[in-house]
Amino acid sequence: MIAITNVQKEKRWGTYRIPLSSFPAYQNASTFEALVIQVLPPKTQGKNNTTSRDIVVINQEKCPMIITLWNDFHLDEGQTIAQMVNTTPTLLCFKLRASTFNVLSLTTRPSSALIINAPTKTRDALRDWYQTNKEEIIGMIEGQAYKNTDILLPRPLEQTISTINQALRLFNKKFYTAWVKVKTTLAPSQSAFWFATCNNCQKSINGDVGPNIKCISCNQNVKLEARTRILLELTDSTGTITASVLATEAEKLIGVNAEALRTTEDQDVDLSTTIQNALKQHTIVAFLRKYDSTFQGRASEKYSIVKSYLIQDLLMNETPQRKAVPFEEITSEGHTEMTM
Repeated sequence: MIAITNVQKEKRWGTYRIPLSSFPAYQNASTFEALVIQVLPPKTQGKNNTTSRDIVVINQEKCPMIITLWNDFHLDEGQTIAQMVNTTPTLLCFKLRASTFNVLSLTTRPSSALIINAPTKTRDALRDWYQTNKEEIIGMIEGQAYKNTDILLPRPLEQTISTINQALRLFNKKFYTAWVKVKTTLAPSQSAFWFATCNNCQKSINGDVGPNIKCISCNQNVKLEARTRILLELTDSTGTITASVLATEAEKLIGVNAEALRTTEDQDVDLSTTIQNALKQHTIVAFLRKYDSTFQGRASEKYSIVKSYLIQDLLMNETPQRKAVPFEEITSEGHTEMTM
């Protein structure tokens, strides 16, 4: 751990103005600086009792984001940050991994580094910005904006939307996400449109919905609940790609929630036609994520929709909520300058 305080002003480091919103394009996030505005309680997970702690950071983008500190990072930097969070420390982060598990978040890995209150050239400006916007930021945290998909992944600018063909080329260049504008249809050969999950950590569990169990992922006494999962074919004039969509993002497209899907399935009613008819009505702008999957020893690339906007909703509100960074402005290392 490196914690730096009370450094002379003339010994300032470089400028770190990397937009948080550009990180999902990469599996490995680059360097950025932000303020720590909340520290959440520590967690113990899994059979090996792995420890972690989530902290919430923000910068001038007003995009509060979770960073998950694992193991030594939780025990060292996490403890220090927890003790001084009331002072709103700055955090300079290196080599974090971008994740879409919490819609959009960051997580430490063994090669990551965190520097508390680093003497950067932008540190004072960041703190001044916080004081000016403190009331608004506190309101965002109280409303858990770090879980709000409309804030974390607002509708993109037109120039950041790719065709299917362009998205596949981005994925081949080690990008991991892309916005696409597509028609939706139901992928064939689906026998179920929901699965059972822990109602605390949302991890998949084999079991019946309802009973109390101890989740092996989060070590909590929980109930199993139904969660929607649908496999879609996404199509535009350049090609087709198959992607999964979960929970409320799926329910938004089909107009049926997970519990209704489960109940109907128990009654041996085939909903495929109903779901297909609902999907055919939609053109969506979707935030598509590529991820690596291994099944029975075979590795493959798969895709999922993290966030989508119905095109009719976008036409009703033509002003993006927050400026996105076009892919061509981002270098191969993930660095870009942003005016904030």
